[in-house]
Amino acid sequence: MNSWHSRSNDYVDTIPASPHNTVYVACRIAEKFRSRIPTRDELMSEWGMSRATAHRWIRAIKDARALP
Repeated sequence: MNSWHSRSNDYVDTIPASPHNTVYVACRIAEKFRSRIPTRDELMSEWGMSRATAHRWIRAIKDARALP
């Protein structure tokens, strides 16, 4: 199954690149981790991201929340 529900580590295949899907994932991550920044391992296991992609998301979340 090639959908965002799968637990693959291939983020590109599990979540097709589009502005709509990126916003959807960002909202879901923000909703789940309202009070803290998710760890790399949490993003990798929950969303099937690669290590590099998880680090990019963490940086983006910190930038959005104005954290160092």
